[in-house]
Amino acid sequence: MVHPANPAPLQLLKMRLRILAAIVGTLLLSLFATPVQGQVRHEVNHGFQSYVPSVAAHLTPMRPLEVTNRLRLSIGLPLHNQPQLDATLQALMDPASPQYHHWLTPQQFTAAFGPTEQEYDSVVKYMEAHGLKVERKFSNRALVSVSGAVPDVEKAFGVTLRVYQHPTKNRTFYAPDTVPSLDADVPVLGISGLDNYEPPQHRHSAQSSKATTYKNNATGSGPGGNYLGNDYRNAYVPGVSLDGSGQTVALYDGQYYATNPFVYAQLAGRPPPNVSNVYLDGAAQGDPNSPAGDSIESDLDIDAIIAMAPRAAILVYEGGNEDCLNQMAIDNVAKQISTSISWTPPSPMQNQEMEEFAAQGQSFFMASGDEGSNGDNNQNPWAPFGPLVTDVGGTSFTTSGAGGPWLSETTWGGSAGGVASSMPIPDYQQGVSMAHNQGSMVYRNFPDVAIEANTENTVVGGDGSVYTGWGGTSFASPMYAAFMSLVNQQAGLLGNPPVGFLNPLIYAVGKSPSYTNDCHDITTGGNENGSFPTMFTAVSGYDLCTGWGSPRGQALINALAGTNTGPNFSLTVPGAFLTSPNGLTVSQGSSVTTTVTIISGSGFASSVNLSALDLPSGVTAAFSPANATSTSTLTFTAGSTAPISTSPATVTIIGTGGGLVRTLTLNLSVVAGTSGTANFGLAASLGTLAVTPGGSSSSAIAINPLNGFTGSVNLSASGLPSGVTATFTPASSTASSVLTFNAPPARFLARTP
Repeated sequence: MVHPANPAPLQLLKMRLRILAAIVGTLLLSLFATPVQGQVRHEVNHGFQSYVPSVAAHLTPMRPLEVTNRLRLSIGLPLHNQPQLDATLQALMDPASPQYHHWLTPQQFTAAFGPTEQEYDSVVKYMEAHGLKVERKFSNRALVSVSGAVPDVEKAFGVTLRVYQHPTKNRTFYAPDTVPSLDADVPVLGISGLDNYEPPQHRHSAQSSKATTYKNNATGSGPGGNYLGNDYRNAYVPGVSLDGSGQTVALYDGQYYATNPFVYAQLAGRPPPNVSNVYLDGAAQGDPNSPAGDSIESDLDIDAIIAMAPRAAILVYEGGNEDCLNQMAIDNVAKQISTSISWTPPSPMQNQEMEEFAAQGQSFFMASGDEGSNGDNNQNPWAPFGPLVTDVGGTSFTTSGAGGPWLSETTWGGSAGGVASSMPIPDYQQGVSMAHNQGSMVYRNFPDVAIEANTENTVVGGDGSVYTGWGGTSFASPMYAAFMSLVNQQAGLLGNPPVGFLNPLIYAVGKSPSYTNDCHDITTGGNENGSFPTMFTAVSGYDLCTGWGSPRGQALINALAGTNTGPNFSLTVPGAFLTSPNGLTVSQGSSVTTTVTIISGSGFASSVNLSALDLPSGVTAAFSPANATSTSTLTFTAGSTAPISTSPATVTIIGTGGGLVRTLTLNLSVVAGTSGTANFGLAASLGTLAVTPGGSSSSAIAINPLNGFTGSVNLSASGLPSGVTATFTPASSTASSVLTFNAPPARFLARTP
C-alpha cells in the first residue's frame, strides 16, 4: 500500500516437475547424517529456504539471544504422492478432463496427500520430548505450531540463536548460526520462525519516481474527488447485479478496529458489512484505546472488498503466516483469498498451502508490490509470483465524473512487475507473446492482472477517521479478489462449482479473440524506476506492468463463470456460519438451527426441496419447511452419544427444484454435551449482527433447555466495541429475549496529504 505523504489447458504436472526438480528433491527431510556426540542428526534442508540470512555472514554477532525469550515456530510436514498431486491439479484445471472443477474437500485432500497420523504423532512427540509446547494441531496434519524457550529450541534443532544489528534498519534481529537438524528421524519438511530478520509485513514501500505521475487525477465521489464505493463498481462492473451474496473473501491481515468497516460502509452507501475474524498464535482484535490497535493497511483491504462486493462475507485471519494460510485451506470457506503481506525467507510449506488451495478450488491473490519494476532477474523463490498465485498489479483509472462510468485507464507507476528468474515459466504463460514487452519465454513473468491502485482512494482508519490519497497494489489485490466473488456467485447461480485458481482461465481469455471485450487492455504508462529505467512499459496484450489488465464487468464474469441461460437459484446460510472455522457446532444431546435462504435468479419461481448429506455420525437434519420458495429453518440434532468431532464435518445441503439441483456445503462440529445435567443453550436468530454508527441492531436470543432445565436465565453481554451498549428485553427470561446493540455516532475527519 502507498500513501503519498506516508512513506490452453493447464499442464500443471509438467510445470510442477520443472520447479520441483530443482528443489523438491531436497524438500523432504534431507538426511545428512553427521555424528554429534555419538548421535546422528538429520539436517532440515529443503533447498531454497535460508535459515541463516546471507547478510549474517558479514555481521558480527552482538550476543546470544536471551534465554528468557520464547519463540513461536511452525513445523511443516511433507505431503505425500507428489506426482499424483501434480496429475490431480492438472486434471482439475483441464476443461477436457472428467475431473474438471470437481474440487477436493479438505478431508479428501488430507486422505490422498497429507502426512499420516503416525507421522504427525512422531513430530508432535519429538517436539514435546525436547521441551517444546504444542500450541496448535492442524487437521490436515501438514503443520504443527509450537512454542519454547530459547534453550529448548536450540537443543531441539541443534542451533545457537544469535542477535545481530540489522544492516539497514534501526533494530536488532536474531537468527540461527547453522541449518537446523534433528536428533531423530522424523518427517520434518521445514521450520518457520527461527529468525526475525524480515518478519511478515505489508507490501508497502517508498514510491518510485514514476508513481507520482498519476496522482490527483481522481474523478471520484469521495472527499476531494477520491474514489469511493460505487465508483469502482460503475467502472469495472457497470449494471451488474451480482453483489457477492453467499461468497466469502478471506484476508491474511493485521489488526483493525472493528467499527471502521461499518463507518466506511455508511460513507460509501453500503449495507452493514459482514466481517469476522480468525485469531491464531495469540492474535487479538485491535484495541480501540491503543494507537497500535489499528493498521490502516488492513482497513484498506477490507474497504476494497466492501466497495466491490458489498454482500460478500469478509473473513480476516490474523496470526503467523504459515498457520493462517494452512487454516484457510482447512476451513475452505473462502474461495477467494487475498493478502498484501510478504515475508522472507520463503518456505516449502507455502508451496504446499498453494497446492491445497488449488486442489480445493480456492483462488489466491497477492499484491505485486509498490516499488515499480523488479527488472528481468528477480530471484525471490516464492511470493508474490509463485505458479499457483495470481499476482495483482496496479492501474490508475478515470471515470466520466463522480459515480460515472469508466473512461480510461493507464499503468500506475508503482505497479511492481518483472521476471522471476528463479522460477520456470508456468504452462499457462506459454504461448503468450513476449516480443514487445521485454518478458521472458523461459521464466515466470508477473503480474497476471491489475486493477485500480493509484493514490486516489478513500479509506476509514485509525479512530474512525476518513482518509484520502491512499492506494497501492495492497488495495488492488483484495479488490480483484472481491471481483472474483462476483464470478463465483454467478457460477453458483448457474449450478457450477467455483471457478478455482484464476490464472489458467484468465490467460485463456487473454489468448482468445474476445480478450479486449473481456478486459481493459492497458497500453499506456509504465513502471520504470531508478533501478530499472528502461523496464517496463505497457503494450497491447500481456505486459509486465499490468498483466492482462483490469476487468470489463459482465463480459469477463461470463467468460470465467459461464452465462445464465435461464431461471436459476442458489443456496446460502448466514455468513457467520459460512465464515466460522467450525461452521455450526451442536452439543451432544442438543440441537442447533440455522436458516437456509434460496436466492432466485432470472425469474426462477419453483419451490425447492431441501435435504442434507454427509452428516456426522449420530446427527440428524430436519428442514422446516422441506419444500420452500424463500427460506427454511434447518435443525441439526445430535444424539447424546454422538461422537465428538476431531475436525469439522463438511455437510452438503441439496436443493432440487425447477429441474435444477444446487448444493451448498458448511462445516458442522459435534462438541461435548452435559448428558444428565440440567443445562441450557443460547441461539441467535441472526448469524451475524451489524450496527452502523449512531444506529442500532437487534436479534432474538432463544434459550434452549437441555436435560430438563427449568427456570429463568439472566442475560448480559461483554466484549463490546468501545462506546457500544447492549440491552436485553427482557433481561431475564425462560424462553427468549431481544438483544439490541446501540452504537455512538461516527466521527468523520477528512485528512488529505
